[in-house]
Amino acid sequence: MSEAESKMDNRPLVIQVAQRISVSDGGPAKNAVDLDNALQTYGNVDSRLFWLSGTDEETVIARGVSPLAPQRPLRLRLAGKSKSTRCSLIQFLRHAKQADLVIAHGYFLWWLPILSALLSLFGTSFVIVPHGSLTARQQGISKRKKALFEFLMGWYVRTKSEAFIVYSESELNDLGQKFPDSRIVLSTIGIDIPIQRMNDNVVHSPVRLLSMSRIAPKKRIDLAIAAVKQLSDMDIGVQLLVAGSGDTKLLQTLKKMAHSLGVADKIVFAGELAGAEKRSAFLESDFFLLPSEDENFGIGFAEAMAYGLPSVVSIYVGSAESMPEEAGVKIEKLTPEDLTFGIVEALNKDYSIAQLAAHSHALQYFSWESVVLGWVELIKQQRKASAETPKFIRPDRSNS
Repeated sequence: MSEAESKMDNRPLVIQVAQRISVSDGGPAKNAVDLDNALQTYGNVDSRLFWLSGTDEETVIARGVSPLAPQRPLRLRLAGKSKSTRCSLIQFLRHAKQADLVIAHGYFLWWLPILSALLSLFGTSFVIVPHGSLTARQQGISKRKKALFEFLMGWYVRTKSEAFIVYSESELNDLGQKFPDSRIVLSTIGIDIPIQRMNDNVVHSPVRLLSMSRIAPKKRIDLAIAAVKQLSDMDIGVQLLVAGSGDTKLLQTLKKMAHSLGVADKIVFAGELAGAEKRSAFLESDFFLLPSEDENFGIGFAEAMAYGLPSVVSIYVGSAESMPEEAGVKIEKLTPEDLTFGIVEALNKDYSIAQLAAHSHALQYFSWESVVLGWVELIKQQRKASAETPKFIRPDRSNS
């Protein structure tokens, strides 16, 4: 559908721009694609997603991680010709000029200042979803490069944008301290709540643990492996399924660690799972583990909750900030002992209540049907923001 047709049927036009939508980019890539799909499916919005780099074969859509939206994402090529070219720069600019709102995914990106200037020229409002790139932890990484970006271009981008959209209280607070004059809106990431969820109220023997994330140092999968050893030493039968792809060197290190601890026979490294295999992993597990050092959101945790899978996670997982006590355990210290004790504590909870609490939590906080309403409201009000608009906006769930 053309922009003119979209305007005629009164549907708002939203443009999203992301650097990549590859599986290796984890949650941010999946969020951009899923948001595009949700706006079209649930929000009655004419949404278009454009991405700049990576191959078609690497995308979360091609790999089955995210569904294809009615209007598929378009690869944007700034110059030259390519078999994967689907949208020229001129075509993109026409879309952007007509848009009611542009959503830029990421912050420290070379093209963001250029996009900001063009949208300012067009009079098109835009918001920035930094995906954790401006949390206190991330601010301490590559300080010089980020300081240079801020000095040369960041200040300009912020003055032209309508708001930052963040996905956790911790990110909101960190960003508020760094940019106290910026408008910051707290949202959340939606997921498709599965029709089928766990209905077996009995924990398996041996206990089935699940780790599903990118293979990256901050995920602390090593703690999960060490916990398997400690639980085995406590005569608690346990199995661990490690699902995900990423850092190949780290993966080999984790496999060697499992062998050195004598628990290789209790751990399966399954690689990237999608579709039916991914659903089966959630449905056939007893507990989900995510002892991350830093997790701006943590979509794997949200998906686990949707399947009614009780979880043991660190306090640094953004999406778990509001997890009810009945649905799992949050650990404060990132040690094998703390993760082990967290799993034992979860085992001692009423499992059927934990399952119900997890699923209910996902319905309230993570279903796209409810999450997309906040985005639609933002789209409707984006030109009405004023000095009186509070800089820190939290969703009202008092009637949920």
